[in-house]
Amino acid sequence: MSKSSNPASGTTVLAGDTITYTVSLAVTNGPTTAPTVLTDTLDSDLTFGSVTSNTGGFTVGGAGNVRTFTLPTGAATGTYVVQYTATVNANATGTVGNSVVAAGGGDPDPVCTPCTTGHPVIPQIAVSKSSNPASGTTVLAGDTITYTVSLAVTNGPTTALTVLTDTLDADLSFVAVTSNTGGFTVGGAGNVRTFTLPTGAATGTYVGAVHGDRQRQRDRHGRQQRGRCRRW
Repeated sequence: MSKSSNPASGTTVLAGDTITYTVSLAVTNGPTTAPTVLTDTLDSDLTFGSVTSNTGGFTVGGAGNVRTFTLPTGAATGTYVVQYTATVNANATGTVGNSVVAAGGGDPDPVCTPCTTGHPVIPQIAVSKSSNPASGTTVLAGDTITYTVSLAVTNGPTTALTVLTDTLDADLSFVAVTSNTGGFTVGGAGNVRTFTLPTGAATGTYVGAVHGDRQRQRDRHGRQQRGRCRRW
């Protein structure tokens, strides 16, 4: 007996992705002398979809994340296959796994290689930026603008450093970081600053705020100057 998946085990997946699992059972020196029961268990971060193929004539049972596929007594020599789908849950983290065990069919019990699959879930990151006063508000020379950068992690923890590079226009002077509830490491100099969230950041929202002083009200084209933020 063997188990495989599409995408293949070890492939990264996103929340909402569908994985197709295939369980194959090969009978040699048949017919079988007892029912063969395959018990298939999905991780809690997966939701069972439906059986999409059952060329083996298995009887499907179980419920929720534990399903059974039973091959009746008397199965002849040959290969019997069942396929089903599962969806990666919105709050999935780490690696979503699946395993199958077999019993019955004769003596000895079936051998399973491989019996498990695993798919690492890719964390998703969304970055937003706001200011006080709000973007579009007119300002005067000498005014202070507070910029707030928020980074939302879903399906954490993150698997690499997340670096935000924040660039102030030449008509602004960086003052100070006034809040760093996200635990960013602050770097850079002058009007180019970096905010680095470490590897392993859990699901949640991370926030940092900085002050910038306005040197001139408008540039020579009459446009307001704004801070810009990029994520690497």
